[in-house]
Amino acid sequence: MNVNNLTEFQVILTDPSHKVHVFPLLEIYYTVGNQHNADINVSGLSMRHAELIFESGDWMIRKTNPKAKILYKGYDISLKKLNSGDELMLGQAKMQFNKIEISENAEKHCKYSRFSLVVLFDNQVVASYFLNDGKYLIGRGGSQSDQKIILTDEYISRKHALLEVRSGKIKLKDLGSMNGTYLDETLIEECSLNLPCLLKLGNTRIHIRSLDTISEGYADNNSTRKMVRGSFEN
Repeated sequence: MNVNNLTEFQVILTDPSHKVHVFPLLEIYYTVGNQHNADINVSGLSMRHAELIFESGDWMIRKTNPKAKILYKGYDISLKKLNSGDELMLGQAKMQFNKIEISENAEKHCKYSRFSLVVLFDNQVVASYFLNDGKYLIGRGGSQSDQKIILTDEYISRKHALLEVRSGKIKLKDLGSMNGTYLDETLIEECSLNLPCLLKLGNTRIHIRSLDTISEGYADNNSTRKMVRGSFEN
C-alpha cells in the first residue's frame, strides 16, 4: 500500500465573526447551512445553503438553495469538483478545502487498526495516526516512534497523557501534566473513551474516532454524525 494514497480531507470555514471551524470529512455526504440539524452548521450561511458529496473518487459541492451564493474566483457557481487548496465564499463565510496527508506509520498499521487519531493545532490538522492494540504516550519532544505521539505545543508536558488501546476499547490517563487533560471540556485524570471524542491538551485538540463506525458508510449513524457537526475551535 502506498502511503501517498492514504489521504483525508477537511473543510475550514471562517464565519463573519472570524471564528474558524474545522470539519474533517469522514463520510460521503454532508449538508451545509445555518441551522441546527445541518451537518456543517456555521453562521453566515443560508439555512440550506449547499451539500458536499463524495462520488466517483472526488468531492463535489452543490448549491441546494437557488438564492444562496457560492463564489469561486468571483463567479457564482451551482456545482463544482473540489480540489485541494480551493477557496470559496459561501454567503458570508469563507470555505477552504484541503487534503490531509496521513503520517508515516499509516502504511504499517492501517490494515489492522480500529481507530484513528487526528491532531489539530492552530485550527489546522498537523498529524494523523492509526491506533491498534497497545499503549501510546502523548507528550512534547523526544524521538518519534510507533508508540509515541509527539506534539510541539509548549503547553504540553513531556509525558502528558497515556492512551491504552485494548480489545476495541480506549482508556485515557493524565500523567500528572502541568496544564491537564480535557475530554470534551471536562478535566480528567483517568477514564474510558466513548467515541468519537475530542481531547484538549494545552492548545492542541485531538480527535479520536472508530474506523469500524466509519466503514459502515453513510447509514444513519448518530455517534458519527454528532462528531461531524462539532467544529474544532479555539
